[in-house]
Amino acid sequence: MSIVLSDQEVAQRVSAIRAEVVAAIPRARGRRRRHIAIAVAIGAATALTGAAIIVHATSEQIHYEVTCYEHASLSSDYAQAVSVLWIDDNGVAGRTEVDPVATCGDMWRMGSLGQDVPPQDPNSANFPVPALVGCTLPNGASVGFPREGSTASDVDFCKKLGLAPWVQP
Repeated sequence: MSIVLSDQEVAQRVSAIRAEVVAAIPRARGRRRRHIAIAVAIGAATALTGAAIIVHATSEQIHYEVTCYEHASLSSDYAQAVSVLWIDDNGVAGRTEVDPVATCGDMWRMGSLGQDVPPQDPNSANFPVPALVGCTLPNGASVGFPREGSTASDVDFCKKLGLAPWVQP
């Protein structure tokens, strides 16, 4: 049996799903100290052993997750986004790989970043989006940052943060 939805019904369903996803996006305000403490503990352990261990992100994290920062710093507030699993009319499941610049742009536009209080309905929000740069963490995960006036190339911008530029897989 085939069900045909009107454009309006599809838009309503997509809007409801989008609102659920945005509501589930964790905000990291107030977590900076804990992350710093963890980094200090890891740094101390590394210094004691004389060896560094880089934990690689899973393939899922590399392809379907992105962390978007409010400022050009890994210690700034951030929001995380995950690509949603979808199923087509034939029952075939799939996911869209994330692009940190596009995904973080959506986060800024919907008010998940850059706003003190997220809007009631992120689907209808249209906040300004700053120029963004996509970088890659040492573990392979994607991150996005606002340029904040920087005119450096993407490579130099990411390098200044100790990261590699993001390259579309």
